[in-house]
Amino acid sequence: MAIQILRDLRGLRVQVVHPPDSERVRLVEHLRRIGCMVETQWPIPECWTGSSDVMLLAVEHDVRGDIQRLLKSGDGQRPTLIAVVGYEDPSTLQLVLEAGAVAVIERPIRPFGMLTNLTIARSIWLEKRETESVSANWSASFRACSASKRRKRS
Repeated sequence: MAIQILRDLRGLRVQVVHPPDSERVRLVEHLRRIGCMVETQWPIPECWTGSSDVMLLAVEHDVRGDIQRLLKSGDGQRPTLIAVVGYEDPSTLQLVLEAGAVAVIERPIRPFGMLTNLTIARSIWLEKRETESVSANWSASFRACSASKRRKRS
């Protein structure tokens, strides 16, 4: 699986939700060097679009309400979420945790560590999705077995 994740980085659809500035330019350039297909957006979308495999989300205090609205939207499948932060204060970390980010990239943006964060985040996200699928299958099997036992008793 690890080798496949590294192969899949080339062509990975990444949505960068970050204010248009030099940091975003650096981020996009490096992701493209890795081989990702990058799309940028600002402001924060109203809901999950489903058009990306990974979302790099700028976690900023002045858009906290917009981030929370996005997190509460049930539309679409959530991509692997990587937070881009400039501060490590408690309120920022709380928002990162609430968002369910599986990795964090710090500002100022530097190329070192981005490939590692992207790979590890994608690996964790895929494992989580697989675990949820297995759990759902077990739950369905358990319900079917329970229903069968109830029918036999009646």
